Amino acid sequence: MFQSVGRIIAFRLLLSYAAVVLGALAFGASALPDPLAAKVSIYRDDFGVPHIVGETEEATFFGYSYTQAQDHLERMMLEYREAQGRRAEVQGFSALGDGYLHFIPYEYRWDGDYLARLSHTKKCVVENKGKIESSTYRILDAFARGVNQYIAEHRAEIPAWIDGITAEDVEALERSQYMRF
Repeated sequence: MFQSVGRIIAFRLLLSYAAVVLGALAFGASALPDPLAAKVSIYRDDFGVPHIVGETEEATFFGYSYTQAQDHLERMMLEYREAQGRRAEVQGFSALGDGYLHFIPYEYRWDGDYLARLSHTKKCVVENKGKIESSTYRILDAFARGVNQYIAEHRAEIPAWIDGITAEDVEALERSQYMRF
């Protein structure tokens, strides 16, 4: 059983790698695979659940974010924009909000970009980047690279407003979540 699963994984990785290389040749070098992609195996079971096996923590987080982007890219990118007070760039004036704390079923949320911008979350992360432990930063960076790899491979299929993320964006989103508790 394990041999057949291993063969399936190897075959899927080979097909994925071939698709990425052919896509890169057809659409330019922007979709060339990230070196971490070679250090992670991703397969989905019969229920569609992704199983991620990485050679390193960084490779595992790369694979985790890649599969998360496969399943939830638009929602993810809206969350990153919300954390920085940039959701109105996509959703229009109403996303600016009224500046009050609102209860949305199962969570409290600051309403709109107004308060997100006042908190300067991303600015604080960038200013304090040197205080983040290097091993943690490598994981944040690997996570961002996984999302960016998915975006690069599927650029023609996703909305134009979706841009890449950085390790600082990942940390800023995490810190913005603190406001919900």
